[in-house]
Amino acid sequence: MSVLLFFKGPPRFCCTRYQETQVPVKMLKSYRIQDDMGHCNIKAVVFKTKRNKDLCGNPEEEWVQKAMELIPRSTSMGTQNNYFQ
Repeated sequence: MSVLLFFKGPPRFCCTRYQETQVPVKMLKSYRIQDDMGHCNIKAVVFKTKRNKDLCGNPEEEWVQKAMELIPRSTSMGTQNNYFQ
């Protein structure tokens, strides 16, 4: 028995641990929400930096919540759930 899996678009970056240090908001350009379902094992805020790097924030940390208020939520990357809505 064979199982084929098809995914639309390129593979997504998946956070497996959180950024240990606070990142200045001026370095961030957008974010998306990662749920802990599927192959991603933690709830996280995935920030996209101005240099197009992905950083993982703990949604419980104050700096992450403040950054989410100050930068736009990504529409091009989509979201995986409505965790913060």
